[in-house]
Amino acid sequence: MKIIVIGSANMDMVMQTPRIPETGETLHGSGFFLSGGGKGANQAVACANMGAETWLLGKVGMIFSGNPSCITCPNSVCTIII
Repeated sequence: MKIIVIGSANMDMVMQTPRIPETGETLHGSGFFLSGGGKGANQAVACANMGAETWLLGKVGMIFSGNPSCITCPNSVCTIII
């Protein structure tokens, strides 16, 4: 089976917190890291994990540093970046 996913691919900015904050609450976080994500990228990875030949077609934007974001998918997902 061949699948082409057309969708979003982005970089998630993640920090670890000691607990989930209450509404309106601010917590101090630690362990900041960037992680690939986006609905399209996640769907493409799921399809590839189920054994389908999978292609991801998506647009790459600029991340907070002003550099192009780069989504790294497993080798089982072919990527086309616009």
